[in-house]
Amino acid sequence: MTLYTDDEQWDNLVKSLDGSFLQSSAWAAFQEASGAQVHRIGGDGWACLLIAQRTRLRSYLFAPYGPVVANPDVLPIALKAITEFGRKHKFHWVRIEPNGGVSTDTNFDAHIASCGVRYRASHKQVNPLYTRILDLTPSEDELLASLSSSTRRTIRRHFDKQQLSFRTSTTASDMPVFLDMMHTVSQRNQVFFHSDDHFLTEAKVLMPRGDMRIEIAEFEGKPIACIVMHDFNNVTNYTYAASLPEARQYDASAILLWHVMCTAKSAGMTRLDLFGVVPDGTDSSHPWHGFSDFKRKFGGTVVRRGKTLDLPLSPRYYAYRSALKIAK
Repeated sequence: MTLYTDDEQWDNLVKSLDGSFLQSSAWAAFQEASGAQVHRIGGDGWACLLIAQRTRLRSYLFAPYGPVVANPDVLPIALKAITEFGRKHKFHWVRIEPNGGVSTDTNFDAHIASCGVRYRASHKQVNPLYTRILDLTPSEDELLASLSSSTRRTIRRHFDKQQLSFRTSTTASDMPVFLDMMHTVSQRNQVFFHSDDHFLTEAKVLMPRGDMRIEIAEFEGKPIACIVMHDFNNVTNYTYAASLPEARQYDASAILLWHVMCTAKSAGMTRLDLFGVVPDGTDSSHPWHGFSDFKRKFGGTVVRRGKTLDLPLSPRYYAYRSALKIAK
């Protein structure tokens, strides 16, 4: 096992394993700017960014969409090293979301059992279990043809009327444009997001590095829809979106996403990760049904990511889970 301190070396390893931006050096920098301690460990065919979470009563390590492994056979090696690292530094458990060919592997239990590591399903799925990924390598005409017929009509109407304009911001001072819309969405739909400080810190750390941007749709100079994008390894990630009520009148959200697809393709991105959906066929009562249906209209393939799992390292973990159960 190697402890990585060099950003370029680390990112090259994660990219070689097709890891998420949540395992990148940029995400590590954001976490450190937010006050967290971060560890980057890896070996032959695997990498794992671990974020330390400590309180007076408990401490654990969290690997968002990690560890990333080259193939399922490497998973036992990675988990053994991760648990040894956690015990050495006196953490009570490690929370993981394994990726890299293991998230859909039918022999997952056997791979973990082979290294003698115990695990339990976490009390919640932290990052989305399913996503939809669009291939941006076809021509723009082919991409347009892959969209639903209703979405194609919406985009062609926009081409005819040209009611909306677009701009891309890599300036942290523009983050309040998105935050104001997010607050509107939160109040209207009774949903809750990260704090303003979380988003502002992300912007201050990631935007100057070129790892994060805001795509904005405007009507008559007024912003009415925003998408926050994170880029890593030729993948552009649609992570947050918000809009004002009047955006629906102009189908701004759909047209803005098409604009994002085209600009990302022009910039050399090969994939668009829509970052969080429910599988096709899920009951319409699911709270994610609405935006999953919206994303499905843009085509792509549904991909299963790593389930959030806990690796207990101490009796304190079981006390924590018991306390959660009682509180619930």
